[in-house]
Amino acid sequence: MGPVGHAIVAYLAWTTFTHLRGGRSPTTPEVWLVALGSQFPDLVDKPLAWSLSVLPAGRSLGHSLFTVVALAILLRRLVPPDRHSLIVPFLAAILTHDLTDAIAPLNRGEPEYVAYLMWPVVEQPQYDPPPPLLAAFGESVLHGLSGTGVVVIAVTVAVWLADGAPGLPRGRRSRKD
Repeated sequence: MGPVGHAIVAYLAWTTFTHLRGGRSPTTPEVWLVALGSQFPDLVDKPLAWSLSVLPAGRSLGHSLFTVVALAILLRRLVPPDRHSLIVPFLAAILTHDLTDAIAPLNRGEPEYVAYLMWPVVEQPQYDPPPPLLAAFGESVLHGLSGTGVVVIAVTVAVWLADGAPGLPRGRRSRKD
């Protein structure tokens, strides 16, 4: 799944959660943390694997459930207690990314390609050589953009607008004297 798809899934999951749990729309800080979390695994793994060859694959450290647990522990210690609620949207978005990346290999009947969820405990299968990073980025942004993809984007934008377009700065209204 490409960056846009990950952002859509994470936003829709988070807005559903906030509406069901709290009867409210997501807040601006939550939306930005969801956006960051939805890209976090690829922002960690792709450059470290493809450009620096530090990781074994483009799905390893950043995609591992062990990383999510470690981040939860680390963020709970570093983030002030009155801001702990902001850890949840970030981690939830990382989890949606990790789990949506598992859909395609499972649909293809290749469960070994979901081993990244347990990296480094479970050995990774051999992946094809990665494309050049910028080419991969351009390809992944447009990945899956079809008629259905356009409809999904339109529906997500409609949901986001119904939520009050969280994430955008609010304009100041001038007072009339």
